[in-house]
Amino acid sequence: MSRKSDRRPALPDVSIMVCHDCCCGTSRKHPSVDHRAQRDQLLALESDTVRVQVVDCLDLCQQSNVVLVRDYSLPRRERDTWLARIHRSSEIEAVEEWVNEPAGGMPMDLLRHVFTPDRKHHAP
Repeated sequence: MSRKSDRRPALPDVSIMVCHDCCCGTSRKHPSVDHRAQRDQLLALESDTVRVQVVDCLDLCQQSNVVLVRDYSLPRRERDTWLARIHRSSEIEAVEEWVNEPAGGMPMDLLRHVFTPDRKHHAP
């Protein structure tokens, strides 16, 4: 008789959540941004060590084009990095560079996009 494993699936090294289909990921706020291309560019980052998840809304509508990068190698309180105003493919390329080479630190191009949600907000 086979036994079901009690093990949880292994977490990826990094999880990326991108806000899409609410006010952020549509042309309502930024009509000149190709949101579908951005989503596809982020989904292309998926690998054995990086999981990408498109979510309807991260509930931070006061920001714009929000991306949450969660690094599971860090302590729980330091895992989440929130990025706002990700409008250009070069910014997504900087996210890719960072998640694939985290020891190098966050690329300078992304530093101006980092924000901290208010304390009432809980990451998914």
